[in-house]
Amino acid sequence: MLAVGWVLRNRVEDPRQWPCRLAPVCTQPWQFSCWNRNDPNRAKLLGVGLDAPEFVLAHAAVWAAVAGTTPDPTGGANHYHSRHIAPPYWAEAARETGTIGDHVFYRL
Repeated sequence: MLAVGWVLRNRVEDPRQWPCRLAPVCTQPWQFSCWNRNDPNRAKLLGVGLDAPEFVLAHAAVWAAVAGTTPDPTGGANHYHSRHIAPPYWAEAARETGTIGDHVFYRL
């Protein structure tokens, strides 16, 4: 979760490519699959209450990244994908910055 938070922060800090605020970066179409209307994880995401342990943990991780209170474990990544899928088309033009858990991180 912290690594994804850093991907969000890294995007916010590059307004040439992405919006300069966190919410629009998160919900920009086709950037984070959980926000896509047809993604099966969207209903799960929207069903989590603000007091749910998962939300509290995710919220803390994202804000630690946004505030910069933890080092960036992604090496400046602004993209990532699950290792369980074939690399997306954009990965060919990107520099891989590392793997954390089941996710591969890139700087485009």
